[in-house]
This record gives sequence, C-alpha cells and structure tokens, in this order.
Amino acid sequence: QQAQQVDIIEILKMIYKNQLTADVKGDIVVSGTFDDVNLDGTLNVSNLSIAVDGKKLPSSNADLTLKGNKINMYAKLYTASNELTEVIGNFKTGKHPKIDLNCKSNAQLKSFVDLADSVAKTFGFKELDSLSATGEIDADFTLKSDLKQVSSSGYLKINSASIAYKLYNFAIKNLNANVDLSNNLINATANLSGVSYKEVQSDTLVNVSAVNVAKNTINITNAKINNP
Repeated sequence: QQAQQVDIIEILKMIYKNQLTADVKGDIVVSGTFDDVNLDGTLNVSNLSIAVDGKKLPSSNADLTLKGNKINMYAKLYTASNELTEVIGNFKTGKHPKIDLNCKSNAQLKSFVDLADSVAKTFGFKELDSLSATGEIDADFTLKSDLKQVSSSGYLKINSASIAYKLYNFAIKNLNANVDLSNNLINATANLSGVSYKEVQSDTLVNVSAVNVAKNTINITNAKINNP
C-alpha cells in the first residue's frame, strides 16, 4: 500500500491555532482473555475544548470508572456556550447485562457538525467542509434495562432538521423524529422528506411504536419508501 506521510509540525500548529486542549488522567489495568476482558481503573478527561469559528467552547469533561464488567460514565459536552449534552450511564456486560442511562441535551445539529469539522481540520482532514445541518436535539430521558425488562421515561426529539453533504451529493431537506419513552415503552416516529442522492429524490416515512426490549418486538405501523 502507498505510504501515508504525516506532517506532525503542521498538526501541532493546527492544535495551537484551533486551541484544542484536554487534561487526561488514566490508571487502567487490562486483564483476562479476548473473550472475557476485564478492565479496572479510571479515566478522567477535563478541560476538553476547541475553538469553533475562532471562538473557544466552554470546557467539557468525561469520567469513566471501570471495574470488571462494570462501566460507570459521566460526560458533559458543550457544543456551544449555551448548548450542553449530559450523559450519565452505568453499564454491565457479560451474562447478566444491564443498562442504566440518563441523557439531557439541547444541542443544535449544526453545532455538532461544526465541532466535528474543527477537530477533523486540526488533524488535517478537510472532508467535512461541505457537510452542513440544521435543527436541534431536545432530549431528556432515562432508560433502564436488563434486556428482559425495561423501565423508561422522558423523550428524544429532533425537530425540523436538514442534512446536506455536498462531497457525496447527499441531502435530507426535512427530518423530524420523536421518541417517547414514557410509561416504560419506547414509541418512535421518524419522518424524512426531500431525501436525495446524486440529485435523485426519495421520500421516506417510518413510524415505529411499542418497542418491547423484553420480547424483542418492534411494531412498524407505517412505512413508505419511494426511491427511483
């Protein structure tokens, strides 16, 4: 294969220019086998930030505590000065898996794209230049499950969103999604219109309701795909 050359000096210049910062402290022991890996220790990331359009974001942070097959996580990510996504999760893998997840977010999709683009450019990748998005994420939900029973509350919404990626000539002009997690059920509705790839239009409508984790069932009440 053709060798890839990396200009480390240019990357360091971009890290300085884009004000990419992070303080990382880790102490993790890995043991076991590939089929049964045990991780013990902690990973703490603080003062995580980068400049987007020349303006440095507030500091984000993430904390992981690992013990055997248990993972405790807390993450706070700023995508703008007034946009915060918080995730608190306790996970257990193995024969008796469990999920305990809480998420809150008011982030704009454009902010996520701009953040990803800034990070990519820092390391010399410019492929996200032509990726754009509108709309916002409105989330406040709790989900607990042992993959046999589920306990949930709250909601996840994406309103009046759009996505365009000129590099691949792909676009979704209108995207709406509503996930209702109240009453220990997961009801989801997604509506996409103005979907196009290489300027060929396609309309898509999917309604998903009564997701039952315990019984492994998903009811699709209405699906429409029109793709020439």
